[in-house]
Amino acid sequence: MEKRKIMRISKDLFVAGIIVLLASVIIGDIVLGNNNYKISLSPSQHLNTELTVSQSIALEVQSPADLNVKGGAVYTVGQNFVVVPTSTVVSLDVQPSINGTVVGIYKLNDSLYAVFGAILLGAILVFSSIVIAVYAELRSH
Repeated sequence: MEKRKIMRISKDLFVAGIIVLLASVIIGDIVLGNNNYKISLSPSQHLNTELTVSQSIALEVQSPADLNVKGGAVYTVGQNFVVVPTSTVVSLDVQPSINGTVVGIYKLNDSLYAVFGAILLGAILVFSSIVIAVYAELRSH
């Protein structure tokens, strides 16, 4: 193949990857924005509770707070903690701060997980287009 055709393929892959990335981010935002199931707890003192998880949920603990979780993976997002359960029973131990702490329990839409696959696909397309462009450039020299 000549360089021009390879560069055209690379450009098309890049554009497709960017479109898939943007679309998946927008769709993910819509899915999360339409989350109609939320419980908020505002403990003024020490909170120690055990949750039985039967559906996909996420816990968001708005900090500052001391948090101890068993049965879930904890991710830090800004000053908040997001807990994604890894088992059916989650033990949540929260020591609230002076400024107050809010624990939000959200039901996650199962279609949300498909968004991560779309983001990965878009990233792969963009990366592939860059590799193909570099290959075409090196091959022409």
